Amino acid sequence: MKPAKTVDFTYMNYLHSARYANDVVDEKEVKMMHNNFKNVSGFLSHICPLFVVIDYTRMNYMSITESTKTVLGYHPNGFLEGGLNFMVSIMHSDFFKTFNQKLFPSNVQFLKTIPQSEHANYIFSFNYRIKNIVGDWVDLYQRSTFITSKETGLPLYCLLVGFDITTFKKDSIMVRTIEKVEQEKGNKLIQTDFFYPYEEDTLLTKQEKNILKWMVDGLSSKMIADRLNISENTVSNHRQNMLRKTNTKNVAQLVAFAISSRII
Repeated sequence: MKPAKTVDFTYMNYLHSARYANDVVDEKEVKMMHNNFKNVSGFLSHICPLFVVIDYTRMNYMSITESTKTVLGYHPNGFLEGGLNFMVSIMHSDFFKTFNQKLFPSNVQFLKTIPQSEHANYIFSFNYRIKNIVGDWVDLYQRSTFITSKETGLPLYCLLVGFDITTFKKDSIMVRTIEKVEQEKGNKLIQTDFFYPYEEDTLLTKQEKNILKWMVDGLSSKMIADRLNISENTVSNHRQNMLRKTNTKNVAQLVAFAISSRII
């Protein structure tokens, strides 16, 4: 008898299971955070246009600001009545696929590495693409924090603010950052990761492969620049591009990735 196939952890799979969560969350905590965020949104609406509270256990929005009409053209009732399914329906399919299968599971995996009592001290930020009411694509930048289950550590509520970054965002790369809130020192960047809705954006160019080959052979940036008749700064730019495309953190990881993946 074949073993049962393991179901991959995705955003949508989680939403369908979250409704069965047994946790009894003190909604006073949620409402307090909600009011704090809403007050900020009210005073700074010109630079912080969207404020949202999501209840994963009911797959709906507890609150969403009127500025959805300014940013996306939709009345807040569209989200309040349609729930998360409405959001999924207007999110770019390639971006949602990446969020569903990679980015959200990665957020949850990170939460599992830290104590549940500290989850609210972390901010998860990323960008995605969504269709406005006239059919144009809008790039949004979202900063969010989670209230999680004391039993499982999984998200029960999400509180987020969103910004329209369409005029600044010129590529299709989804950048996710995780920060830790340190009251006296400010936010500390923990990690940055890159997600690619389009696979072609992860492919190395011919020049990048040439540079990577010399890196594997142990050549310095100056030596590589001399061999390819380019500047050291150009070599550095190519190296940074390769780190982003491969989601590696340093040259050692990049070289190891290149060898194991047989890129060169």
